[in-house]
Amino acid sequence: MVSSAVDGSLKLWNLKKGTCVGTIQAHEEKLWALDIRGDKLVTGAADSFLKTWVDFTDEFEKEI
Repeated sequence: MVSSAVDGSLKLWNLKKGTCVGTIQAHEEKLWALDIRGDKLVTGAADSFLKTWVDFTDEFEKEI
């Protein structure tokens, strides 16, 4: 699961354990919008930027 925060960060959660597994400082200002489509995540914030993020977890785990 992914959540957004007023400090511009994205938090990645492990729902089974109920723990935050990572934080990304995604924007300089408040993060107002978050949308997930397939393996892509789009964020929008008060810093006037839209950013697209791609989930490459499966590829990363195969390399380990």
